Amino acid sequence: MKYLKHFPSHLSQLVFMNKDGYMEKMNGLDYNLYIWLVYHTTKDFEKNSKVTQTYLYADIKDSFSKKINTQSIKESLVRLGGITLISNYLCSYGDKEKIFMKPFDIKIIKNEKDKSFGFSITTNEEFIHWFDNPKPLVKVNYQIMSNIKNEKDKLLYLFLKDSNGIYRDKDRVRIVKIGDLRHLLNVVNSDMTHTNFLTQLKKSIKTITKLSDIDVKVKVNKELNPKSGNVEIESVRFTVNYPTNKVIFTNKRVSKSQPIDSSNENNTVTVSQSEITTFDDYIDKKIEDIVSKRSDIKNLNSFKNGTKKRLLSDEEIDTVESEYSLYSEIEAEKNNLRLTITDSQSYMIVLRDTEETSKEIYTINDKFEMVNIITNDILTKTIYETINEYEEKRIDGFYWDIVKCHNTNKYKLVVI
Repeated sequence: MKYLKHFPSHLSQLVFMNKDGYMEKMNGLDYNLYIWLVYHTTKDFEKNSKVTQTYLYADIKDSFSKKINTQSIKESLVRLGGITLISNYLCSYGDKEKIFMKPFDIKIIKNEKDKSFGFSITTNEEFIHWFDNPKPLVKVNYQIMSNIKNEKDKLLYLFLKDSNGIYRDKDRVRIVKIGDLRHLLNVVNSDMTHTNFLTQLKKSIKTITKLSDIDVKVKVNKELNPKSGNVEIESVRFTVNYPTNKVIFTNKRVSKSQPIDSSNENNTVTVSQSEITTFDDYIDKKIEDIVSKRSDIKNLNSFKNGTKKRLLSDEEIDTVESEYSLYSEIEAEKNNLRLTITDSQSYMIVLRDTEETSKEIYTINDKFEMVNIITNDILTKTIYETINEYEEKRIDGFYWDIVKCHNTNKYKLVVI
């Protein structure tokens, strides 16, 4: 989607509330879909003046650069259909009050076989009109929003664009209390200290400065707490400017990794070129893998046809599509990371924490289990558990990386 959109300023001061009245923890897919629905429902309303639209899951998948499985989309849509938005959270605009709005009524569409291919969405008309000539005009480029992968980074970017607002010719400063900022960035984990939160915040600032059209500087304000007698973090001061002719980088992270050793050869993913380019290829490869593990097959063609029919049945197609989506994403990351290798050593692909000192390194094995390759603990048992766990870790800043392996016998690797 190559177009801009003007967001109302109060919408950048946004938190999410569930039907029970508690702040809702939104994951990266939730917020990506929320932005997607904002763009499409308001744009389609301009065309046909209808508040109810129907979309296929394929419409969503075609708009995203990475593969998303159908089950995750449905779960996210159900969650979005139940949320209430609280905008103008800092009470900076209009009548200086928080604005409550339930923007979407979403219904999953199913056929007579209870199979779902899409959904209908009725958008609150008042919500749609929020985007009619809002002032000041906070112009947001959807491609930049897509380029910023982490959900907290997206929220912070939208908030900082609002700080910049119509004042593009001068630096803009915004000061926000630390507690309010945590809520605005969807950080509802009370166990995270302000110090750790600020560590993540500074990394988000680096990402936004690199990947977006604004440059940001941050300063922490501390004050003496008269009750405790301690100097505590009270607020954060942002300075935002809009440089001209800025070169915007793509979202690609690779760190210099230390060699890692492990004795469990089943916990790795091969970093080799793949011949699988389509879903049909993946189905055929899956069938071949099943056949290779069987020695009791009498009629090979009949077994393959029967297996393919079973895999494409209504009961199993979502699982296979989920596997393929995750497999495709891993393959795409391999291709990106392969370009960074400058020697002939062996490498494996892993999930790494954004904390540079962290020893928590995970991978996804050929059974689609997420595994900690340091301790060899199995974290998930099914593909849906893996995807949910993976989505949660991406929220916290996990990213794909490569590590050098000196002992190729201990890994299913190909020397590149």
